[in-house]
Amino acid sequence: MRLIVICLISQVVGLAQSTIDLREIVLRSVSRDWRDLEARRNYTFIRHTREKQYNGSVATSDEYKTFEVTILYGQPYSRLIAKDGKPLTTDDEHKQKEKLDREMAKRACESERDRAKREEQDKKDLEEERQVRREIADAFDFKLLRDEIVSGFPAWVIQAEPKPGYRPKTARAKILPKIRGTLWITKADYRWVKVDAEVIDTFSYGFMLFKLYPGTRLTFEQVKVNDDVWLPRKAHIRGFARVAMVKKYDLEIETHWEDYRRFSADSRVVATAEPETPTAKSAP
Repeated sequence: MRLIVICLISQVVGLAQSTIDLREIVLRSVSRDWRDLEARRNYTFIRHTREKQYNGSVATSDEYKTFEVTILYGQPYSRLIAKDGKPLTTDDEHKQKEKLDREMAKRACESERDRAKREEQDKKDLEEERQVRREIADAFDFKLLRDEIVSGFPAWVIQAEPKPGYRPKTARAKILPKIRGTLWITKADYRWVKVDAEVIDTFSYGFMLFKLYPGTRLTFEQVKVNDDVWLPRKAHIRGFARVAMVKKYDLEIETHWEDYRRFSADSRVVATAEPETPTAKSAP
């Protein structure tokens, strides 16, 4: 009997320790991700976005665009450079040039007051993102599924289930109880190399402009750039959404990021220098 009690106690203690360790892994990963949030603003890149809408199994629309994202007077600026994998027509290129010129003139004339207000809002948005991340370790129950090599990195594969009865502390964190997922966290530096999530309850995002419904799947992958920072590589959304509270869509959105370059702090308008090795060149 004594031996049985000792064994049971050992199992309970071991289970508790495992839970504590998993939470610590997630906490560390969240802390590292905070630092990446600001570092990501120091890079320019190419973004490919493909959006499809469906009626049953039939695609009713298919839009594929490529953008060059640069830094324009301290803010990211997305310029359309291709459609359906082809360079823009002369007319479209001219329209993009005019759009860029207008935006440059607008940002160049920004008053000190407006600039300070914008920068303050940027800081507020960043802090709100951090607050959401702070709650992740408390909002979910974690289970170690296995170890796995992802994109060449050894990683823990951790299942995250919403914790029953958890009450989010911030407005943005209200989405946490409405999703479940799996995290791939690198063992070397505690980064989220991959996320696979499922919406289990309807939620809105962006002041009710974008609503996702149960069953929607979201995947996200990152890549390490210049041995410095982890940056987005690929994202995929498939499911039902309502955009601008107008119509419910059955849609699929694929986004690929590549050709990351560090922004030159000496350049006030557009990043130019220090090319990085491009990330995956595959396009949807």
